[in-house]
Amino acid sequence: MKFENPTILYFLILLIIPIIIHLFNLRRYQKEFFSNVIFLKNIKEKSRKKKKIKNLIILFSRLTLITAVILAFAKPTINNKKIPTSSAVSIYIDNSLSMDVLNTETNKSLIDESKEIALSIINSLDENQKINVITNDFSYNNQIFYGKEKAKEIINLINTSPFSSSLCNIIEKQKNIYDKKNSLHKFILSDYDFNFTSNSNCNVEEIKLLSTIKVSGLKTDNISINSCKFEHPFHQKNEVGKLIIELENHSDLDVESAQFKLYINEKQRGIYNARLPKKSIVIKEIDIINNENGNIKGKIELQTKDNYKYDNTLFFSYDIKRKINILSIYDEKPSRELNAVFNDSLFNLTNYNKNQIKISELKNYDLVILDHLSEIPTGLNFNINKILEQENNILIIPAKEIKKESYNTFLSSYNIDNISEWAKKDLKLKYININHWIFSNVFKESDKKIDLPKIKGYYKVEKKNLSSNRIDILKLINNDFFFAEYKRKNGSIFLCTSPLSNNDFSDHAIFLPIMHNISRNNNSKELYHIIKKNLEIEVGNVFTDENVPLIKFFKNKEEETSFYSDLKRTKNNNYLKLNNEIKVNGNYHIYQKNNKGIFLEKYLSLNYDRTEGKINHNKNYSQNLAKLGLNLNKFEENKTLGKESINLSLYLMYISIFLFLTELLLLKFWRQ
Repeated sequence: MKFENPTILYFLILLIIPIIIHLFNLRRYQKEFFSNVIFLKNIKEKSRKKKKIKNLIILFSRLTLITAVILAFAKPTINNKKIPTSSAVSIYIDNSLSMDVLNTETNKSLIDESKEIALSIINSLDENQKINVITNDFSYNNQIFYGKEKAKEIINLINTSPFSSSLCNIIEKQKNIYDKKNSLHKFILSDYDFNFTSNSNCNVEEIKLLSTIKVSGLKTDNISINSCKFEHPFHQKNEVGKLIIELENHSDLDVESAQFKLYINEKQRGIYNARLPKKSIVIKEIDIINNENGNIKGKIELQTKDNYKYDNTLFFSYDIKRKINILSIYDEKPSRELNAVFNDSLFNLTNYNKNQIKISELKNYDLVILDHLSEIPTGLNFNINKILEQENNILIIPAKEIKKESYNTFLSSYNIDNISEWAKKDLKLKYININHWIFSNVFKESDKKIDLPKIKGYYKVEKKNLSSNRIDILKLINNDFFFAEYKRKNGSIFLCTSPLSNNDFSDHAIFLPIMHNISRNNNSKELYHIIKKNLEIEVGNVFTDENVPLIKFFKNKEEETSFYSDLKRTKNNNYLKLNNEIKVNGNYHIYQKNNKGIFLEKYLSLNYDRTEGKINHNKNYSQNLAKLGLNLNKFEENKTLGKESINLSLYLMYISIFLFLTELLLLKFWRQ
């Protein structure tokens, strides 16, 4: 019980007055002379007992009356809420992109509904209770408990965010944020979409003092641009490139004409249409003629309106090199097979005898091939390092007769498996790593029955170092590798264990895409990235110690965002750390800043997570809710928080009136 005016209770000292009156009754008794009192003796005893009982009842009535009146003015209330005043409260508000959907019943977005519910919870709390507010941003404010007014201020400032989390991750954060776990009431306000629950593995039923409140809207008419990619990774000026776009209709209705626009370097290239049957994924192919060299940025934009807008636009970027420079270093004569495969206008192939190498020019080549050398020149080591630092690649194809000591000295310096012995065997390749990046856009679907090359002999290798980090691309039927990648610094070293004259590799259909793809660096293969928490972008060795990475975002040709990114350097690569600064999708500009000025390095395309727009009408979603033990409820204030506190003042006044009337009746009708 709580009193609004507790100082009134001091008047309870007045209860001593009726007690004093009762104990020291000053009423004087009048003497009456009577001839014979023998017959009155029994009557006198009975009257005295009745009078004593009557006086006690009146005393009790007066004490209760005074107490009731004083308590009524003190305004007592009884707390009927489910959250005790001694408890702290943690409220999670899901502010992922799916919460921006409009609830047609209330004409409010789900994030606004969640904020209103959170404010209702806070308003029901005591002034001294501690409140913690958590969102997907996990900012400094999300780790502290505040008073009511500060918590309301934080909630009113919450907006949707591209970051998302999982149910069990939120529960774990709430458990760890407060020392007295048994007195922390936890509220989770979310639409509980598939993305929020699918990555969770905990039993919600076992968690005490947890309320899971669902706000729901409909995404039934959602159409999304899921992804885009080019048919081939190489782009050349004035040549046609095929852009493959994946569209999805999440609704239960057919869409006869989903219209979208394509922009390249902010210039509209065309308006396209696609028919999307209900619950279907459709692939749309568009031919693009690249009119420019250098960095290219693009945008695909849906014109069809739906109630979820964050997957209606897809940004991408790529670069067009004037030429891909290839250097082949040979012993006696260049390989006919290599000259044939790079006989294309995209490539600029240079052949050098090992005795004619211009060491200072090695770093200018995108791919350096050690073409069937009997031994590796000792002066190559330092310069190969420079090539790898420049994000370029090395291909090693040994001759049939080699000086193993020369090869193994070179290979060991890069922590690569050593060559052991020649094996003259007729074998067939049995394994192809179709998930490797050099097969990007090569295979339309996984086919385990791909016909692979045959060999007549190869060099066995011995794995001396477990940390060599070899990635097998092609393997023989006896599990020895035939073609593999070793990631070193910012580039890669590719090793083939068999001379081209001892196999039919060069005649096989996979030879051309492998050779073409290793001439580019894996760092440039991504058209875009998905915005997520603690995102790091692989950039290779683009930035030196003198250059500082600067990221800018322009809207309508005006600078809207600008910040310096941290650069994380590792043994094999470098990464831009975005530090959660980017929350809006778009084509960002990455600049190099030094004492000479600011220079554009490349574009960085960032998009929202497509899974937020998925609809939960599937069997797996229902099964996952059951597995988690989730009992989702709509917010009902009385049911969730308990009823409002009951004010007892009126009831006490009724009691006072009743006691007053009772005393009057006693005095009037219970006569001595």
